[in-house]
Amino acid sequence: MIFNFIKRSISNQISLILVVLIVFVIGSMGLYDFITTNDKLSKNLTKTIKDTNERLGVSLKTHIWNFNKPDTSSILELEMTNREIFAIIVLNPDKTLFLGKKRDNKWNIENIESFDKLPKYKVNTSNTNNFNIFYGGGINKHRGIQIVIRGIALLNDHFSDFNFDIVGDGKYLEKLIKLSVTLNISSRIKFYGYLPFGEMLAILQNANVAVIPHLKSEHTDTTIPHKIFQYIYAGIPILSSDCNPLRRIIEETHSGIIYKNDSPTDFAENLIELKNLISLGKFNPEYGRTFIVNKYNWDKDAQKLIQLYSEFDQTK
Repeated sequence: MIFNFIKRSISNQISLILVVLIVFVIGSMGLYDFITTNDKLSKNLTKTIKDTNERLGVSLKTHIWNFNKPDTSSILELEMTNREIFAIIVLNPDKTLFLGKKRDNKWNIENIESFDKLPKYKVNTSNTNNFNIFYGGGINKHRGIQIVIRGIALLNDHFSDFNFDIVGDGKYLEKLIKLSVTLNISSRIKFYGYLPFGEMLAILQNANVAVIPHLKSEHTDTTIPHKIFQYIYAGIPILSSDCNPLRRIIEETHSGIIYKNDSPTDFAENLIELKNLISLGKFNPEYGRTFIVNKYNWDKDAQKLIQLYSEFDQTK
């Protein structure tokens, strides 16, 4: 009995020691996370305060109606210390360019000399063997990214040197990662998660094709994702599902090809077709850009809204 008591006592002591060690390790990790997070937040706050003081020191030294280009240039450069900002444009009352700053391919700040030098990307045809496919947006089942992954998996016999860059986050992310592993193409797919807009643009500009793979539904047949206009203006060919507004805009602007939304096979076949068009130089991004400049932009929509409100006011 004494032996059993001693054995149980030692066992209890070991269990107690293990519990204490586990609690200590977990507590230490939590404390470390708290300290590092607090330190990071404090540094960010200090930087924000410093940047704000610098901006106010420049912008408040003169009257707002008396700004000249050197003062404005200094203010823009200070604003763009936030590396998430890609470009800032200041317009004259007649909508001509007063001054602008944007980031180059190395993310350095440079002047915008005219609207013609706003970000437009050349179609990536330099290496058709290394074919870059881009998706940016939410990661949910109705976004249809699983159709893209299954479609790409069908193309291993046609070309294997592709990359699929997925920028975004959502509840369906883990399933897509598992699907890429199951289909043995995980080495060709990179999941970036959420990225600031500027970092997303840096990835987008290396894309051969941007995909908008939304599954067809009442919602997707009556809404338009803004990214379609960004892709068209950037001059990047689009491979899109056959949701009604996407089909209408892409066919109107000649900015890409449509595939059947729930068919990996149709996606794969149309991806090959679009790849061939790009490699043969048969894709003309300038045609689509004219629609963004002349039709699909906020200035044009604003005029429609103003007209609508004016007509509504007259009916009172």
